[in-house]
Amino acid sequence: MRFFFLYTPCPDAGPAGIAEPRYAAAVLAAARKLDLKAERLAGPDVFRQLSELRGALVYDRTGPCPGGRRGDARRLRTALAAAGAFVIGRPLPDKWGQYVRLNRHPALRPHLPAQRRLDVPEDVFALGVPEVVVKPRAGAFGAGVVALRLVPPYRARGRDGRLRPVVRTFSDRAALFAFLAPALGRAIVQERLSLTDAGGEPFDLRLLVQWETAGGGERIRVDDYVRLGRPGDVASNLKLGGAALPPDAAARRLGRPELLSLRPALTRLARAVADVFSGDPGRIELGLDVGLDREGRLWLLEVNGKPGRAGLLQAYGPARYEKAAEALLRTALARFARSAGRPPEDGEARPTPPDEPIG
Repeated sequence: MRFFFLYTPCPDAGPAGIAEPRYAAAVLAAARKLDLKAERLAGPDVFRQLSELRGALVYDRTGPCPGGRRGDARRLRTALAAAGAFVIGRPLPDKWGQYVRLNRHPALRPHLPAQRRLDVPEDVFALGVPEVVVKPRAGAFGAGVVALRLVPPYRARGRDGRLRPVVRTFSDRAALFAFLAPALGRAIVQERLSLTDAGGEPFDLRLLVQWETAGGGERIRVDDYVRLGRPGDVASNLKLGGAALPPDAAARRLGRPELLSLRPALTRLARAVADVFSGDPGRIELGLDVGLDREGRLWLLEVNGKPGRAGLLQAYGPARYEKAAEALLRTALARFARSAGRPPEDGEARPTPPDEPIG
């Protein structure tokens, strides 16, 4: 059986332009271990190799390059569907679409920061809070994420779309509104929370969620680690120079012992989010960005359909990283078998709902 690791070639990335070459290597090694004929495939090459994709398993890891161009995702998905490939790695709705769906879940609603679409400049003031964060509705790596202070003198601090630092001060609302103009209709406004340590170092929790085969069904696997940003940055993304630590090491560094007792609550949160976005056989992983404020409250900041894996490697080392890659492929193969019309064999997964709703 043929397996393709599909990626967007990025000029400033690693070998062959793969943004996470170590993860690509781990997935391809796992695929060969499972007796798949595995190879990597750049997104633009799909249109020249459609005949080879019929009946193949494709892991779609395409996405925007760090600080650079985006691939033509819609055209690519249409081509893959026309070719008859079984695709895992489905994208999620944009950030506003995610919020609308998550906000319908009564147990998740208390964990969502106040937010709204940025359609007109005045929307930044509509939440009635002194500071907000403006985020592109579609984006990654912290690109285009800017924190705004909404009391005079108005200030903006963050990163532009190419990950360059942004630090601006505005004398009046007119100047602030002119700064916001390019983002109108393309961004959301989110209440800014106190998500830093005592020294101003930003941090958040990243939950890596996978559907995995277990006992004839599927279960939700959750790996968690803490991302530490650089002082002065708005986000904690590793692409911005952040670091990933397991919770015990992060608790010592940040002086936040409560990080050691969050695992049950984080797992319930992850299962509830997975329940919201389940139902698509091609959706096999999620990344959750979760904030912990100074009062100990958890906030679901955003959800990613194609989560980066570098933090898992940095926090826990290669064994756990490679095990997760193999487990993901085993689940994909079980789903592929069901899609082909035969019942799962012993050891393959049958879908079951998350077994513990968030309380």
